[in-house]
Amino acid sequence: MLSVHGPQGVSISWDEHVAAITGMKLPFMMHAPLPWSGHRASNWKDLKLCNRLRIPLRYTETENTMLGKKVERKVVNKTLEIFSIDAHPTSSTFGRKLVSTKFDVTLSREDGRDLVPKHVEAIMAFVESELNDLLAYADQQAASNISTSDNLAGNSTSADGDKAAEAKPATRTVSRAEAAAAAAKATPENFAAFFKKYRDEQAVESPRWTEIQCPAEALRCFKCQKVERDEWPLQSCGGCKVAKYCNKVCQSEDWNMHKTFCKIFGGQ
Repeated sequence: MLSVHGPQGVSISWDEHVAAITGMKLPFMMHAPLPWSGHRASNWKDLKLCNRLRIPLRYTETENTMLGKKVERKVVNKTLEIFSIDAHPTSSTFGRKLVSTKFDVTLSREDGRDLVPKHVEAIMAFVESELNDLLAYADQQAASNISTSDNLAGNSTSADGDKAAEAKPATRTVSRAEAAAAAAKATPENFAAFFKKYRDEQAVESPRWTEIQCPAEALRCFKCQKVERDEWPLQSCGGCKVAKYCNKVCQSEDWNMHKTFCKIFGGQ
């Protein structure tokens, strides 16, 4: 059920200095309430790996709330890097981390549903557990790109050394075929099965996990409830950008029910 006030997002920060002082684990994740005006903004960018799991995540760089400006961290936002990996084997950018930033970011769902920190935690756990070869291949690609840049430049600065350390390749070389085999596991069904097991394990120590719903539910037409497929994507409502329909017929038939919410979500 969509809230008239706006969806929940998640803010993510990678601050190793603060983590070392406080003893907290990285990344720092917090609830980030979003007004519908913010959800509709044009500065959101998609995250390919999450979208392959049918979890339509996107991100935007955000300001530090205390300082009122963007703060560049000493290390890249690794969560964002991993979530941006291209997991489509036929793509020219397969296995690459398509996003790299040292700024704090906010994640939200394109479909307007709530996102909570435990969702992000579970997605990361799935990638590290089930898509390990794809992740290792992406690290290799990143390290190779840095090495190539250094060779073209003819030298290596201290900063370049730091970047190489962040993107060091895995001890075992992973082939493209092995990475593609891992990428084939990146399906909504596999994630849903993993999530159920992961949630049960976490609930032993933190009972509130039992309240968390799987974020990888299939998208359905708001009218007829047909499930979206890769070869048959649903179309977004032009007003609110949240409701999804098979075609104009379904959208037209649903208008009397949807129009009030469309005005709220779409700011009309």
